Amino acid sequence: MPIRYSFWTDRPRNVRHRDYQNYLGLRFGTVVLGGIGLCILVMSVFGVTLKASSELAALPGLSISDALSWDGNSNNPVKIEGFLLASNPYTMPDDDSLQVIRGGLLVVARGDRDADERVREELFRWERAANHVTLSDGSSTIPLAFNLDILPLVEDRSARGRVLWAGDARRSQPLDVEYEAQIFPLTPTIWNGVESVFVDVTRRYLVQGEWVTIVAGLDTSSGQAQLVDPLGNRLQVYRGSEADILQTNQQARRSMGIVAILMLGGSYLLFRKAGEMYYQFEILSNQ
Repeated sequence: MPIRYSFWTDRPRNVRHRDYQNYLGLRFGTVVLGGIGLCILVMSVFGVTLKASSELAALPGLSISDALSWDGNSNNPVKIEGFLLASNPYTMPDDDSLQVIRGGLLVVARGDRDADERVREELFRWERAANHVTLSDGSSTIPLAFNLDILPLVEDRSARGRVLWAGDARRSQPLDVEYEAQIFPLTPTIWNGVESVFVDVTRRYLVQGEWVTIVAGLDTSSGQAQLVDPLGNRLQVYRGSEADILQTNQQARRSMGIVAILMLGGSYLLFRKAGEMYYQFEILSNQ
């Protein structure tokens, strides 16, 4: 039997407003979860995460020794693996044992004085990048003759700092920020009257000896083979070996499939629940 709606409330008769809103929420959740889950499932089935691995597999591969003996130039990209070495690596300022080819550390304090005024102070900034970097296999090396900004950086999301306050009271004046046994003083005129202070630490680096897979062109015009940016903006640098990249992408594909199944299952449960409520509304509206 059809649901009878109330003319004044535009909802089924004898049904509370809260129950009807819950029903509409279940319907909305069914569509959203089902739609997103279906999209993720399609991406998983068609192997969207394997695109980089497929592109790498289609490229010709060279060893570093083969690249060094290459005769002529190649504007077409080739793939080559090895570990990165810098002639002048830097040491991260918060870890004397960590040598990096590229690195950055930024410590920022932020807070809200009131609803309309935000406070921010940069306490420490460190950025370094080696000038001369080569790719090595342990016995041979080939220089990188392209923009090194493309080299991938690892972001350390575990880096944390804490605020040191004056006195024992939580709402006292903030004095300093402590990060890895380093103390950065806060400017009193900036933080006067600010009761909540947060510390953002951005820490990124590329370690000396990182194993990478590079898609680049070869150039021997200078008398020595070197890796260059190929035509067509096809220069790529991936962390890990080609086998590592394939394994990571396959794991991502499996994870996407699991997430899609869970979301579709949740959508089905919401659909069942919405159907039960709809049946109850049919009965109530016809009483």
